[in-house]
Amino acid sequence: RCFFKEDEQYISPYAHLEKATVLQEARIFHDPTAVRENPRKCCTVIAQLLHLQNTGQYMSSTEATEVFFGVTKLFMSDDAS
Repeated sequence: RCFFKEDEQYISPYAHLEKATVLQEARIFHDPTAVRENPRKCCTVIAQLLHLQNTGQYMSSTEATEVFFGVTKLFMSDDAS
């Protein structure tokens, strides 16, 4: 998706996301060490998941369940960042 602003063209960094790639990256939530050491990556993956949802990408019930429990583990982390 492109956004226009005064002769400048903006292309979303999420414009070319592939659902399979994002779901693979979401597995980071199941690794407490990765969550603790790389909170920025976790935030990026959540933003990508939200983008997929907002653009109408369908997730099967299995995919949605896996993401749900992964994100739940993320929020149960001891690290508050």
